Amino acid sequence: MISPPNYFGAHAHVEDSLVVDGCFVDGTVKRSILSTEAQVREGAEVVDSVIMSGAIIGHGAKITRAIIGEGAIIADGVEIDGTDEVQVVGYNEVVGVATDED
Repeated sequence: MISPPNYFGAHAHVEDSLVVDGCFVDGTVKRSILSTEAQVREGAEVVDSVIMSGAIIGHGAKITRAIIGEGAIIADGVEIDGTDEVQVVGYNEVVGVATDED
């Protein structure tokens, strides 16, 4: 399977991170790994985390020291803070109230 190229939006800021094919980034990603077709939407922040394939990080969400499972959806404005202990969101889980905008 061949994935589409990455898309970095006007608000994207990526540093010291690995972004795999097919990702959509329009937020901030620092010291993290984004797997195939992961999405980080506008205003979202992902720091020191691993985002698995097909996961969606909603607008304004903040993810710190977490592992987000394949196909998981983190709704707009949700905050996951693993500063004290790494947080894990499982396969296809939905955290928060997801909107049906896309």
